[in-house]
Amino acid sequence: MTKHYFLQKEDKKGWVLREDGGGRAIFTVPTKQQALVRVQGMSQDRSVKIRNSRNGTILEERTYPRKVDPKRSIG
Repeated sequence: MTKHYFLQKEDKKGWVLREDGGGRAIFTVPTKQQALVRVQGMSQDRSVKIRNSRNGTILEERTYPRKVDPKRSIG
């Protein structure tokens, strides 16, 4: 079963990763690139949605490992 996470830029904290529905931060890093590298190193079978910090809309979604990415989805 795929785990879902949200990555979002927060003003003073930097980039924060949280599990979908969870309140506690899994990690906080200063840059988006550092966050994506850390996400790749996490356990397998997960989906990360990157949110716009101003309005909460989803900017992009990444699925790890790549082979479990749905072929029919757009993006």
